[in-house]
Amino acid sequence: MSTRMAGEKLRELLAAAGKRYRDSALVQDAVETLGGAAIVAGGQAVFSDMSPEEIALSAVLGGAAAFGARPIAAGVGGGIGKMIDKTNPDLLKKVPIELASMFPGSPAAVMQAELARRLATGGEQEVMKLLRDLQMSKYRQNFKGRGDVEGLMTAIGRYSGDNIAQLAVGLTTPFLFGEEQPSVAQGANQ
Repeated sequence: MSTRMAGEKLRELLAAAGKRYRDSALVQDAVETLGGAAIVAGGQAVFSDMSPEEIALSAVLGGAAAFGARPIAAGVGGGIGKMIDKTNPDLLKKVPIELASMFPGSPAAVMQAELARRLATGGEQEVMKLLRDLQMSKYRQNFKGRGDVEGLMTAIGRYSGDNIAQLAVGLTTPFLFGEEQPSVAQGANQ
């Protein structure tokens, strides 16, 4: 296979993976959870005496906890946001667009990304289109069909819930694994 054909095949695979990420909340959750697992595993490798096998097991446990926590925390956050929207329907209307657009997937972020795409020229347009599409995928996942605060709290719950779960597992497993302590019976025999 020529280098050119391999490059085209790789580009097709990356485009297909990007499309799956863009279009599937489940794939987004999995990819983002894996990223967090890699960060926690790196921290455990540097700051604990855990073996590679224990770090791998901790990463699997943390990833599973995070993956499970994302939709639950998103639902809790969304529920709280929905109650706030009912009592204060225009709460976020006065937030400056520069601030509102900082949160991934917010309607303001989607509008800013679309504006940047329209203003881009040449090759920049493809990059800006990709960034706009990623903002749209986060919008569909967290904001679509929800009130302003409900969408924001859904997103905050989703992105914080997994981090909290993963961090909790990452911080506790070094105490469960790691260097074995001799038992009382072993100590008496020495």
